[in-house]
Amino acid sequence: MEGEATEESQVVEDEEIEPVELLVGLAERGEIEPWDIDIVSVTDTYLSHLDAGDLRTSGRALFYASVLLRMKSNGVIETDEGGDPEPDPFEAWDAGEMPEDGSVPDPIDSLEDEMDRRLDRKQARGNPETLDELVHELRDAERRRRWKPSRTYDTTDSPRGFQRGTQTLDYRSGDDLRIEDEPSAEDVTGTAHVEDIEAIISGVEHTLYEQFDAGREEVLYAEIESAGGSRVQT
Repeated sequence: MEGEATEESQVVEDEEIEPVELLVGLAERGEIEPWDIDIVSVTDTYLSHLDAGDLRTSGRALFYASVLLRMKSNGVIETDEGGDPEPDPFEAWDAGEMPEDGSVPDPIDSLEDEMDRRLDRKQARGNPETLDELVHELRDAERRRRWKPSRTYDTTDSPRGFQRGTQTLDYRSGDDLRIEDEPSAEDVTGTAHVEDIEAIISGVEHTLYEQFDAGREEVLYAEIESAGGSRVQT
């Protein structure tokens, strides 16, 4: 029995933490919100799981941690610096200013335009909105780190045995950085095939109708979060 326990312990120690799997797991357990990323909260939660020490931390997991810390630092700096307050899209109307042609602007269109402008500004600052976007940014950072420009060396004057002429050193590690069975970007936000989406929708609708047919007027998300198979898919 003691030998079996030792072997099981060794298997756990040999298993490495893979960063994307860890992030997806945090989303599925409700520890982070996949559709509205708070980079400070995500970073702190991610680091706390690395510190738990249940699994051996991989080099990729540590690199992702460093990128998350940089994102968190940039976010904190932006918050501290503040900046000009966002303009109120309806401020001009409150002041009595109207278009010269006398037309009345559509408030819905104006609000949508303002929301688009604010979203564009936030994206321009490099802040990921969803877990899908965050994973893309993390993988891009990993590619930039590994895809250094190739360098050429002239070994003509090298010591005897190493005279091989002009040599090229390529730092690139290959285009696909995903390990086998690592969740894809689609897995992060629960994006499934069309037939899977229809099945998920039907399951959620069925659960909701059961609640409404029983006389409920409101149903909390927490009550149906597993109706689609997982919290992320629902």
